[in-house]
Amino acid sequence: MIQMKCHYCGIVFQAERKARKFCSLRCQHDKRMSDARAKNSRACKQCGKLFVPTHGGRVTQGTGSFCGRVCYGRYMIENKTNLCHNRVNNSIGGYYTGAKCQVFFRVCLECGDTFTTNHRDSALCPDECKYQRHLAYMRGRYERSWKTPEPFKCKHCGIMHQPVFGDKRSAYCSETCLQRAARRQSRYGKCETRRRLAETRGERFDPVDVLKRDGWRCQICGKKLKPSNRGTYVDDAPELDHIIPLSQGGEHSRRNTQCACRQCNLFKSDKMLGQLRLFG
Repeated sequence: MIQMKCHYCGIVFQAERKARKFCSLRCQHDKRMSDARAKNSRACKQCGKLFVPTHGGRVTQGTGSFCGRVCYGRYMIENKTNLCHNRVNNSIGGYYTGAKCQVFFRVCLECGDTFTTNHRDSALCPDECKYQRHLAYMRGRYERSWKTPEPFKCKHCGIMHQPVFGDKRSAYCSETCLQRAARRQSRYGKCETRRRLAETRGERFDPVDVLKRDGWRCQICGKKLKPSNRGTYVDDAPELDHIIPLSQGGEHSRRNTQCACRQCNLFKSDKMLGQLRLFG
């Protein structure tokens, strides 16, 4: 084995023959490519950037003079010429004509980028800019045919709101009311009792204090209740009952509450039974 130094990366490696110059096929390939780039590199006629021309490329006129189709298109626009596959007809100002397929380089009126097209009169990019122009046209057409809807009452603040064009709201007057209503819905959910308690802003107290005040006895049927059944679903479970129901404008206070068994509380429902306490 002979120690050799790679002519590309400089690494010392073991070789069987003196004729071997590279440590691997990768270094041999990279060395050939770098030599080819240094030998065949050219300067782009439009931007001046060095590039290596590739094989083929007969689609663009003057292959080997430009680094890509974009530079070639800009060069053609500046020199007022268009591309085609056929010969030059000097009688119409240097335009390439006669082929079935023509390629034109145009500058988009919306974004200013260069694009290729087969249509001589194209002025917009075929994708995004055409879509935005068509979208603006349809919006203007819809605005001209849009009819002003009737004003509505906001479900949160109660203010009358007149929608304008582009306003898709039909229940709330503003984004603030919508967010407040969403927070209120997430806070109380479908529990009507919690919502009414929050709206009445009643007295804060512990329900057990009211049950102890009434001696753990149902104020409707007079049955003695067990404190251990509190929070269960048995018929004699002690519960807090509003004498004047919240749905009829009753307040959440000590004097408007009483002790009741679960069976009587369900039977009473939203009816008014009992008398308010003089003292809590």
